[in-house]
Amino acid sequence: MPRRHQEMAAVGQYTPLHINALSLPVNNHSGNYTIASLSGTFLGRVVIGAAGSGMTLTLYNGNPNVLPLPTKSGVITALTPVAGQPYIFDLACDYGLFYTYAGTTPGDVTIGYTDMPLS
Repeated sequence: MPRRHQEMAAVGQYTPLHINALSLPVNNHSGNYTIASLSGTFLGRVVIGAAGSGMTLTLYNGNPNVLPLPTKSGVITALTPVAGQPYIFDLACDYGLFYTYAGTTPGDVTIGYTDMPLS
C-alpha cells in the first residue's frame, strides 16, 4: 500500500518531491532544477516508481552552475535508476540540493528531502 504521509527521519519529516512527465516542461526532459532552500538540505531517499527510458538523474550538493564550485560541493551521484529500487542517502547537502534529469521518456521518481533550519 502506498504511503500518503511524509517519512520521518532523525532530522525531522522528509518532504516528497515527485518528478514525472506532468511535472517536467513539455518536450524538454532535461535541465537544471532546484529543490528550493534558503539554507542546506537533508537528502533522504530516492524511490523510483518507473525508470523511464534512457533516464539519468544527477543529484548535486549546491548549484552546478556556480563557478568556482565551493569545496565539498558538486555531484553526489548520477543514477540510471531501476524501477522499484529505493536509493537511501541520508546525507546533508550544505549548499542546497539540486538535480538534473535527462531521458527520452520520463520516469516516475520521488525524492525525500527536508530543509536544514536557518541559524
